[in-house]
Amino acid sequence: MCIPIDMDAISIQIKKLLLQTLNLNIMPEEISNDELLLEETIGLDSFGVLNFLVSIETWFNISFSDDDLMVEHFRTVNDLTEYVVCELKKREGKKSVAGDWDVAQMDI
Repeated sequence: MCIPIDMDAISIQIKKLLLQTLNLNIMPEEISNDELLLEETIGLDSFGVLNFLVSIETWFNISFSDDDLMVEHFRTVNDLTEYVVCELKKREGKKSVAGDWDVAQMDI
């Protein structure tokens, strides 16, 4: 059975995780899906990137492999959303068990 994946909900959750990581007091909607995350506008430094990626892995129950740690995968919210969706689809195909991400459980 294929679960529907709501890309908008995923991108909003990614933005929430970003705001939490950076301790910013703005609304997720204030961050453009195309805004560059590694530029000065958002302020992710190397430590922030690590914390942010760990929060994404934890929230969505996915793992970034060493091969996946390329700037192309986390340049923008859109890039990250596409990566997360791809990983969720891969996991769905493997029929993983407890701890699976479910759009109904999202904090949005």
